[in-house]
Amino acid sequence: MRTLNADQLKAVLSMESSLGHIHTLADVENTIDYLAKEEPEAVAGVEKFNIFDTMWSRKIQAAFPQSFVNMQNELVFSLRTDSGFSLKDVTNETQLKAKILEWLTRTAIKAVSPKERKLHFEGINKLLGTNFTLEEMTDIYTYLGNGINHDLCVKFVESGYDMTMIQKEG
Repeated sequence: MRTLNADQLKAVLSMESSLGHIHTLADVENTIDYLAKEEPEAVAGVEKFNIFDTMWSRKIQAAFPQSFVNMQNELVFSLRTDSGFSLKDVTNETQLKAKILEWLTRTAIKAVSPKERKLHFEGINKLLGTNFTLEEMTDIYTYLGNGINHDLCVKFVESGYDMTMIQKEG
């Protein structure tokens, strides 16, 4: 399986169509579509999981209106707290959900700004369709935050967010 990385995307993205170094979700989606048409060998054998599908694009924008993808192929949710993660190894919906928990929960419980804590806390629940309490979000950050146990995080997502799984194995 072959994946496209940020350097490959950067090589074909036109800086004239962007605002500085920031590209919109539509820019990246259009670039991938262009590559698929113009250079089929560049995307041959690529298992397609497109975070920019309408469902995820809308969910992300609804939960985090200021979110964007930068030139390093990182999904940035907030510039104030620099919260976000690399998309390079997000190959399916489960991986996306795991990364959301691993990289956004810290800000949801520890951000200096109450506004940012609220944005992240509510945003995570909105994105994942969950209703985590502050205590549960704290446990998730404690046992899964910052990618400290990615395999367990994936299992947690696959379980439908069974909190006993974290407390038992964490």
